[in-house]
Amino acid sequence: VLKHLLFVDAKKDLTKSPRPSPAERSSALAAGMADILWRAGGRKKATLALPSTSALGALASPSYRPDRLTERLVLYHFSDRQALGRFIHSRLAVFQDESSSGCVLFLYSALLSRGVDRLASKLSVKRTGRPCEAIDSLL
Repeated sequence: VLKHLLFVDAKKDLTKSPRPSPAERSSALAAGMADILWRAGGRKKATLALPSTSALGALASPSYRPDRLTERLVLYHFSDRQALGRFIHSRLAVFQDESSSGCVLFLYSALLSRGVDRLASKLSVKRTGRPCEAIDSLL
């Protein structure tokens, strides 16, 4: 976010007002999120996971317990970085709403952008026993 506020958006004169407007903050947040997902996808693709308004249903499985989020996910796939940024900006409220699971949605998106095969290969190599380190190394 800071990268976009300070360096990418060169139109902003920081000598006038060091406080970005709400619109500038939203644009920087959306651009930063898009950058992270784009990098996770190897700068070729990205996947954004957002909840549907209705439950889509999940297959019954002994290893899956419904959580009222995962079974409602809709996946949006992008092969264009600019389109990803515009789409995130248009759906930013989903991530910012205090009653939503914005952080979890973003984590799903980052992991799915990275790809299941790349995740599995990283996890088989990096068995640290510490989940935070394993997730950090994936991203």
